[in-house]
Amino acid sequence: MGEHTLNLYFALPTYTEIPTGAWCEFQGERYTLNQPAKVVKHNSRHFEYTLTMDSEGANLKNYKFRNPNDKTLKFPFTASPRYHIQILVDCLNMTDSGWQVGTTIEANEKLISYNHNNCLEALDMIAKAFETEYEVIGKTIHLRKVEYFKDNPLPLQYGKGKGFKTGVSRTTEQSRITRLYVQGGERNIDRSKYGNKELLLPKSQEYVYEGVTFVSDDKGLSIAIKNTQNNGFINEQSLDLSHIYPSRKGTVSAVFEVDKAKHFYDFADTSIPEALNFAELQIKGEKMVIYFESGMLSGREFEISRYEHSSGYNHSARRFEIVPKEEDGATMPNDIFKPAVGDQYSVYNMHLPSAYICDNATKSGASWEMMKEACKYLYENRADLFTFTGDLDGIWAKKNWANVGGRLKMGAYIHFSDNEFQRTPVAIRIVGLKEYVNNPYSPQIELSNKVQGQSFSSEIRKLQNQEVYFGEMNKKAISETKRSWRNALETIKQVEEAFPEYTKSIIPATVQTMMALVGNKAGQFAFVANKTNPITVPHTLYFDRNNKQINVGSGWIKHYTLGTTDIKPSHSAADYKYWYVSSFVSGRLDDKSKTYYLYIKANKAIETAEFVLSETKIDMEQEAGFYHFLYATVNSEYDGERGIAQFNGFTEITGGQMVTNKISSGNGEQFIQLLDKEIIIKANLRITDENKLEFKQLVNPDLQSLESRLKQYSNENNAKGEIYLRGTGLNRHAAPIIQINGQNIVPDNYRGLYLAVIRRSDLQVIFQQSYDTYGAIYGDGDYNNSLANKLNELNNDVLVTLVSRDSAFAEPNLKNLNLENALIRCGANDDNSKYVSRMPYAFLGIPNIGKGNGIEVYTAADSTAPYAEIATKIINGTPQGMNSVFNGMLQTAKTATEAYARAQAELTKAQAIANADGKITVAEQRQIQQLQQKLQEAKNFAQQKVNELNIGGRNLVLNSKDKRTMNGYIGTFYLLAEPTKANVQYIFSCLANIKGVTHIYFSDELGGIPRQYIKVDLQNGKTTNLIVPNKEWRGITIYHEVAGIIPVPTSSIELVKLERGNKATDWSPAPEDVENQIANINSDLEVIRRNAKRIEDLENQNKAKTDERIGKLDQKTAFLDDTQIAGNVVATGTMIVGNTTGTQAGITGVGNATNEVRLWSGSEFAGRYAAPFRVLQDGTVYATKANISGEVNATSGKIGNISVNSDSIGSFLTDIHNGSSFNLTHDGLKFFSVYSEKIGNRVYTQTIKELEISASGITIKLIRDGNIIRQKTYDLT
Repeated sequence: MGEHTLNLYFALPTYTEIPTGAWCEFQGERYTLNQPAKVVKHNSRHFEYTLTMDSEGANLKNYKFRNPNDKTLKFPFTASPRYHIQILVDCLNMTDSGWQVGTTIEANEKLISYNHNNCLEALDMIAKAFETEYEVIGKTIHLRKVEYFKDNPLPLQYGKGKGFKTGVSRTTEQSRITRLYVQGGERNIDRSKYGNKELLLPKSQEYVYEGVTFVSDDKGLSIAIKNTQNNGFINEQSLDLSHIYPSRKGTVSAVFEVDKAKHFYDFADTSIPEALNFAELQIKGEKMVIYFESGMLSGREFEISRYEHSSGYNHSARRFEIVPKEEDGATMPNDIFKPAVGDQYSVYNMHLPSAYICDNATKSGASWEMMKEACKYLYENRADLFTFTGDLDGIWAKKNWANVGGRLKMGAYIHFSDNEFQRTPVAIRIVGLKEYVNNPYSPQIELSNKVQGQSFSSEIRKLQNQEVYFGEMNKKAISETKRSWRNALETIKQVEEAFPEYTKSIIPATVQTMMALVGNKAGQFAFVANKTNPITVPHTLYFDRNNKQINVGSGWIKHYTLGTTDIKPSHSAADYKYWYVSSFVSGRLDDKSKTYYLYIKANKAIETAEFVLSETKIDMEQEAGFYHFLYATVNSEYDGERGIAQFNGFTEITGGQMVTNKISSGNGEQFIQLLDKEIIIKANLRITDENKLEFKQLVNPDLQSLESRLKQYSNENNAKGEIYLRGTGLNRHAAPIIQINGQNIVPDNYRGLYLAVIRRSDLQVIFQQSYDTYGAIYGDGDYNNSLANKLNELNNDVLVTLVSRDSAFAEPNLKNLNLENALIRCGANDDNSKYVSRMPYAFLGIPNIGKGNGIEVYTAADSTAPYAEIATKIINGTPQGMNSVFNGMLQTAKTATEAYARAQAELTKAQAIANADGKITVAEQRQIQQLQQKLQEAKNFAQQKVNELNIGGRNLVLNSKDKRTMNGYIGTFYLLAEPTKANVQYIFSCLANIKGVTHIYFSDELGGIPRQYIKVDLQNGKTTNLIVPNKEWRGITIYHEVAGIIPVPTSSIELVKLERGNKATDWSPAPEDVENQIANINSDLEVIRRNAKRIEDLENQNKAKTDERIGKLDQKTAFLDDTQIAGNVVATGTMIVGNTTGTQAGITGVGNATNEVRLWSGSEFAGRYAAPFRVLQDGTVYATKANISGEVNATSGKIGNISVNSDSIGSFLTDIHNGSSFNLTHDGLKFFSVYSEKIGNRVYTQTIKELEISASGITIKLIRDGNIIRQKTYDLT
């Protein structure tokens, strides 16, 4: 409903930095500091703070609102209220997550023009366009009138014990409306058949809304409340509902690629009724057009009928022909921007049957839609709109807070009355609420019965100005140069009268001459920027068809011929005459038959002028002291328009060239305007298919190459189809289904989970297997791990489908953590309750898509649970509803390539203008150089974005895999492969086991300053965090901030990753680490070769044969320099095994010391001396994770602190002050404990309590500082 902030005012004795992004919770809602705190320093021990913190809804201003198709920031969009909000939610979820659409009003589609707005501004615009309110609750956005407790309002009035304190005020904002005039839309109305150019209300009809009866007049122009008593009071108002007009929203049912090269695409809509034949409904003189309201062509309009003598619509096939057009630098439709099944569209410039306009019997049609919206508006304004403001009585509120506190919220209804100015109680909403943090029982309340508008007045003014601007541009486009043959003939007559010095018209069949000069000496003037910079600029001139007025803008004119009779190489500024002309708006031109001359009346003495509209001609110097320059003629009115022809300037035609100011199409909608420093082109430019490739290669071969690569990437990801999933309720034995394009891929008989892997490029099944996870007891069997391993080895070029026929596991919840993580990696959520016994389950996901982004089908654990099913379309190999990182990157690359093309076009245009006169000025050369630099930047960016299509998820952290343990107050440092880039988004991830406070921050060395924090409170498990570096950082510090904590905690971290973007991918090593591992192996092999050479000299006597096959080998130890194989015997110096992450185990003969490692596992070659498992030359075995079953034979040993030998078993103290121990021998058993205590003033006395069991009995001793304080023996008999 408006601003929602938390203001905190407080003082501190010391200065404390409170960063932006800090947040707090108040009354269960989170508020964030989005702007720096205001701090006032009174002295060194008195700092006053003012914090303005925004609610979750106000945070919308931090996100930009973008077009859902091409991600542009400036675009118009026509949609229903819910679809506008859906686009807003999609924008928020691009960078955030969890946003969703709540309740929205039902209303007709409206056009909203967005222009670089943030999401909060966009939400404000949507509410304003649909004349309603919005509410943001958590991350759910509602578009509706905010109302609570309407049927049970809280009674409040002024007086002791009644709620309000003294000072209640009332302000009347708007008087009630007694009659409402309504104006409908003009589209799809044939005036000759309908009888009116605009849509009318149903005539003399009644409609009941919210219990109030409204009635329309007999002409369909207005409505009023039936039988209302106004006591002579009259207040008539009007409502513009021009967005409502007869229409039918259709849905594409089939698409036909007629000729891809020519961009010929057709589509069909089988739902079109038989009575609706568009071929017979076209309005004479207008071209029927299709407007797409969803899909890739959303917001774009196309003509139909590509062929002469064709309506463009085949009613028997319900099929439309789309006329291609150039838009945004591309010919559409094309292989990317084309209709798709399910897209919605509307047809315009045709006359719909009467049932679509007004059907009183069923109260349907456009007229009734307009009636219903008008009644809703009059209902909201049927009573005086007023506002009450007052402070709640704190004593009364505190006493009744349990009953009233929850009802004091924005939108809640109050039953308000007052003995003086509101005797009749009225239900009125809370529209303003100021609550005090330290005095919660005395909020200030503002009550109103008015739908709340927007509180950002500056934004409203900006939008109003924008609306006026677009309105003027629209009017100008319609009427500025809309010419017809009738207008031209009429203008000829006006010209003949205005210039008697010329002879009358000639009408030859042909004209052959060497030169034609069209113009007049007096008309050689132009509108320029100003006197100091006299370059020609566009000028505003149009006919306002609604107010029937001529509108002319102000500006400077420069006259080229007055006072310059000499012909010379150049003229100074003083040679020309200048005047400033004020803007002009004519009176209403109600006489449609009259024509006019528009003159500029210039003062000969001073540089001021004005526009004059005259019915008769005026000679240039007819009036003393003034010039009259003919600027334009205005034709008579026809079909609501007046043609305008401008006469200033000239056109010169010679054998090889034409010089002019403007070239325009007949209807004025397409033109080329030639100004001094620029060329303005407003046109749908179309280049023939035969020349398009040649044109692109001529302009820039690099651009053609980029587009080809983009097309290749697009084609590789264009697999389409549909996947259907069905699960069943508890104890329902109908088998779940996975189908691809109608083909079932699940067998009838299996147990546990069935996996089918589908290739995304062509939707072919490439792997199928069942896993008996049900039979794996407690989820830790081989099948669970096998399935997990299979899922983990898959990449994001496939779809993963899983289904369980009866139940996936024997236990109610998934127990195997390995399998759970593998499923989450593929898009499952972490709620294991879905794996309930006897409840089938189906799943569709993509590896690395992220937790919860897959599609799961299952029902509640209830015997009455219904069947669950879903069908999802596959577009570009990606199911609808899933995030597609590749498609986002592809769109970015396309946008960058389009920007490159535009930069190339600007440079080409500038070079053409500069070379037009055969010479290039310094200014022109500077402009060309700037455009060349801009072109290079656009090219580099486009090249980068296209190249990035092959790159993703690169880890910048070196040596990031191994677990690093932090025991106590200590840290660890990770070096980055390359410095981070400032102001670029990165995502950090790691796996941690945290027992104490742990901070993560960017730094250039361990614990270095300056630093930038990534996360200040690392938690257990997998962590991901978005971060935008503020400078180039060389590394990451992770510090265990546990100084002084007893007992000393130990934490660990592993699988650290930092990658660009906002989507975390699975851990992978930095490419540099892989290269280093390869280098280490090569280095180790070289060491092995050198050592082998040395050993060859020391062990030359080792020539004995071991068997016949070894005897075939060289009898020297040359095999240490080379590997030889004979039969099933392999002789070599070192053998290493590993995988993509590096060396994992090996066997080596390197070194001749007794403690050399001969066999190891669990480390790379260089770390074999500390490997978890290793065998030394002398036979010593180290196994840190040994699990030994069977009999162990040994003479002595040690387990922890317990020692075992042939004489005794026991443990021995390692701390002189604290601990316990025991000792068991053939003589007996002894237990004793040692601890420290404080007695009197003596500090830390050693005390021993001892229990000894022997053949003689049980003895208990208390020993302090070596002296037996107490002793007692019990005889065992």
